[in-house]
Amino acid sequence: MTFNFVSCWNTKYILPNQIYSNRSIPIIWKIILLGDGSFTRHSQILTYAATHIDHLNTYIYSSEQIILKSFINRKVWIGTNTCKKLIFASSWWNVKGYEKIYKYPSQAIGAFFIQAELDFYRDIHEIFLGYSFELEQLFSSKGPFWGRYYTLFYRGKPISIIYEIFSPLLEKFQ
Repeated sequence: MTFNFVSCWNTKYILPNQIYSNRSIPIIWKIILLGDGSFTRHSQILTYAATHIDHLNTYIYSSEQIILKSFINRKVWIGTNTCKKLIFASSWWNVKGYEKIYKYPSQAIGAFFIQAELDFYRDIHEIFLGYSFELEQLFSSKGPFWGRYYTLFYRGKPISIIYEIFSPLLEKFQ
């Protein structure tokens, strides 16, 4: 799944004060974008509804000679019964790490880590806001769209890079 994206705002190398003190970012987006727990759990609180994962695909990019250069790309929609597409997420994993840690591709990553009581944290690399005709079609909603990408760490080691784009409809749940 590809789309054109015109960025109208972004920040890299996130320092908490860059976002906390920025009055142009609505509080709901600060909570969503900077949350250090499971967004799946946060979306259940926001929407008063159970969260569902629509697993689009998992694709393996591999090199037969070098297993360390083999990667898995997993793409999902996260939503509820009434709003099927609240978040688009794409995650990249080393094949060995994915197979060792993440056993249930139909389950949300954050929910899996919490349920399995695994200690993880994320290092956010970029937060962005922008427009995309393709995203408007996919989300059935007008932009702009907030997004972020980050590295997920487990036991102090990077295990996944995750890219998320959020539906503007999340603002309506405040």
